[in-house]
Amino acid sequence: MAQPVRMLTPPERRRQNREAMLDAIREVSIEIMREQGVAGLSLHEVARRVSLRVQSLYKYFPSKAALYDALFRQAARLLAENDRQVWEGTAPTWERVDTWLRSRLDFAQRHAPLYDLLTGAAVPGFSPSPESLAAAREIGEMGTRAIGDLVQAGIITSGIPPRRAMNVLLVTGRGIVAETLGKERMLDDPDRFADLIPDVLDALRVAWSHERSDS
Repeated sequence: MAQPVRMLTPPERRRQNREAMLDAIREVSIEIMREQGVAGLSLHEVARRVSLRVQSLYKYFPSKAALYDALFRQAARLLAENDRQVWEGTAPTWERVDTWLRSRLDFAQRHAPLYDLLTGAAVPGFSPSPESLAAAREIGEMGTRAIGDLVQAGIITSGIPPRRAMNVLLVTGRGIVAETLGKERMLDDPDRFADLIPDVLDALRVAWSHERSDS
């Protein structure tokens, strides 16, 4: 016998409606940033696209900075999950690094506005909250632990600290992303910069297989 469907209580319906509107506001905001650039977000345009008055929009986000902060945290959550799948789904070999670099490029192409916001796109008047910064820092800490596994496994034997190695990879990954996204309309070969990843890894494999000289 079919179970009766439980009707939502008024507070549950209000909470459900609020969550749906929050999702809609975030999705529209990402669309606008994709069209106008990360700094081009306009609360008036957000309100228009979700059929709210600007005054009503403030019930969900009290300021543009609060909306940016929510998007920053969303970006951090998505990127953390992206990286976690790589770090937990690969063995501590150079293939792990290859997979991570490619996954970062894929993430940036799929979530360009959020990636730009998370990685430092200039937005006048906005600074991430301590909570959002902590979420972003955890991504780096997770990566540092994953690279530390390569050191422990003897894959990286140069003596370079895991955090420094992770920073090298971050700079490398951002460079590949920036060149790909910044020039994608001008390139006949969309994989031109992604195809450099094996060369980058070959260079790092050689550099990180010898003891470092601090002189």
